[in-house]
Amino acid sequence: MGPTDFNGTLTAASEKEVDVLNGHIESGLSGLSHSTVYINSLPTPLLLYKSVNRITVTSVVVQNLDPRQVTKSESSVSPIGFPMEHHQWSVQLYNGIAMPILGLGTTHNGGYNHESVVYALKDCGYRLVDTAKRYGTEAFIKEAILDSGVPREDIFLTSKLWPADYGQAKVLPAFQGSLERLGTDYLDLYLLHWPEVPTGIPDRRRCLDETWRALELLVESGKCRAIGVSNFLEHHLDSLIENASIIPHVNQCEFHPYQNPLSLRHYCQELGIQFEGYCPLAKGRILDDPVVVQVSQKNGKTPAQVLLRWSIQNGVVTIPKSTKLSRVRENFEVLSPKYELDHEDMIALNNLRFTHRTLKVVDLSRMRQTIDNKLADGYKLKMSKNVFPKSVHSVSKPIE
Repeated sequence: MGPTDFNGTLTAASEKEVDVLNGHIESGLSGLSHSTVYINSLPTPLLLYKSVNRITVTSVVVQNLDPRQVTKSESSVSPIGFPMEHHQWSVQLYNGIAMPILGLGTTHNGGYNHESVVYALKDCGYRLVDTAKRYGTEAFIKEAILDSGVPREDIFLTSKLWPADYGQAKVLPAFQGSLERLGTDYLDLYLLHWPEVPTGIPDRRRCLDETWRALELLVESGKCRAIGVSNFLEHHLDSLIENASIIPHVNQCEFHPYQNPLSLRHYCQELGIQFEGYCPLAKGRILDDPVVVQVSQKNGKTPAQVLLRWSIQNGVVTIPKSTKLSRVRENFEVLSPKYELDHEDMIALNNLRFTHRTLKVVDLSRMRQTIDNKLADGYKLKMSKNVFPKSVHSVSKPIE
């Protein structure tokens, strides 16, 4: 079988044939850069051949398709370049799970507001909520989901494992704690929060490998639909994947025009890892950039809407946060099929990385200090109370 000319199904009924299929994946299939590969009936990133000896392959299906093609299911459609209804905007993870491309961040920075989360779910149509044990917001999100009336199964719920809970024996209790605080019996996505371990752990590599294996077991048990990482760079992913059975489905990192890591994004794309961006507005620090302002004036949108739409049209899942209801609504309106940045706008925003590549809201150099911080989860959390602004009493109308 040549590396690019196979299109069809291979099946194995014996140990010998399984060995043959493993060989095909390790050699020929690894060169299929524009194909969809299904191993044991699951859509699989092509570089799974690195660890294919960890699984028993009984069938391989290869479809010679451009990976940028989109397919429509009953629940979701990939949005890039297509005018879809706002509730259908999603990307498809390599295991077939649909993930909304726009969600609500709930980090402890900037406080937490119950009304804004309820409003986002109930009135705007947000269906992705991102949280973490470290934020201290999981229990509050449980109440917000209940008050919104939106069924749990309609919400894509993400949480994260803090490094203090890394290690084979610690993962399951930490995961169960998140489930209990969130009032659910499964998570849609569970992430390793950082690629480092606490000081005092003698074998960092072993700790991360064992922790990742524990997350793989959560997927196998059905308690978690997808697993991923946060703040991982290429060398972190290389190390993790070397001994993994499941390649991360998602990598969540800081992402905005001033922090646009193209090499990391391309690396993730090659592996089938969905890139997700936090701090899409750079905590407001780039809203007055002349290029951003010019594009916003040209399109009749706010600078924040320009930045979010830029993320979406780059195929990056984005999770803006706001405790103000009007901003929550404003952010969600970027999914309107009537709004799209043209090629000129995208190029102008993409080029900002060349002149402002040093701006990073999250200081990774302080990662060690952050991880070794012994303060309780949610120590930064402040509760805010919002009165529904009179100026947005009409915002319950559908987004157009």
